[in-house]
Amino acid sequence: MQVYFAPEQAGDYEETVTITDGTSTVVITLTGTGWQDIQIVDDTFEYTAVTCQDVPYSDEYFDNLTLADTYTTTVPNDLGGITTITLTLTVNPMYAFEEELTIHANDEGQWRGQDLSTFQPGEYLLTDSLVSMHGCDSVYVLHLEVLEVLPVAEPTYSEYQAVVCRGDSVEYLGQFYRHNEDRQIVLEGQNYQGGDSIIHLLIRQLPAITITQSLTVQQDTEFVWQEQMVDCSQAGEQILTAAYASASSCDSVYVLNLVVEEKPLVDALEQLSTAHKAKKIIHNGQVFILRDDQWFNVLGGKVQRQ
Repeated sequence: MQVYFAPEQAGDYEETVTITDGTSTVVITLTGTGWQDIQIVDDTFEYTAVTCQDVPYSDEYFDNLTLADTYTTTVPNDLGGITTITLTLTVNPMYAFEEELTIHANDEGQWRGQDLSTFQPGEYLLTDSLVSMHGCDSVYVLHLEVLEVLPVAEPTYSEYQAVVCRGDSVEYLGQFYRHNEDRQIVLEGQNYQGGDSIIHLLIRQLPAITITQSLTVQQDTEFVWQEQMVDCSQAGEQILTAAYASASSCDSVYVLNLVVEEKPLVDALEQLSTAHKAKKIIHNGQVFILRDDQWFNVLGGKVQRQ
């Protein structure tokens, strides 16, 4: 004979069962544990994490993640189902700054708190790091070149002199000068030793000279002035000019105020008589006659010599 015990809920039980076959009675005590039916349950788990650039992220579910993204995996749970795990990963940047610097040995200066005056001539690569606002390390890099200390170069001195005519100009070191100059020009670091070149600039402006003359000549005189023939056939005043280069090579001017006086009448009559081989001459609208070496105006008598 079989006896079954079916508990209705989970827990520990002790049950007494009486069995009678008509002639005898048997009491049986049963003990045990009852379980409820188990229900299989699936669930999800989501979380976030942060890492820095170039620093892989790993935990109990994921390994060596380097890119910002959403990752998913599954694992069995205690209820016999599947748990879906979702990770949202943020990757913060790391910054790198590079710069170059050239100094001379013993120059005073610092870079990110480091004394640069102690470095000997040569090339160096210095680095420093700091934590950025995202909590990631950033790197500073300095390419440092240290030069030898050169001896202090002495300045050199020179002088530049020139003359300029009024109205002209002279060029020196790309500048044009028209007037008197007496000053110092400093060209920093321009001599052969790397020192300053100091130039005394002296420019003198020369004047244009004008020379004026006054002269009186007689009519019909052959007159040459400044290598030019002057027409003196008519009485009156003339102003003549001629240019020349002075001792300073600047253009100058000669001016001649010329007065041509009228020739004496007797001289004029004799000149005309000789030229025309005549003893009767018409001059300035008047008639003159030569008689016994004397000139007579037919209207006015003897012509006197002046």
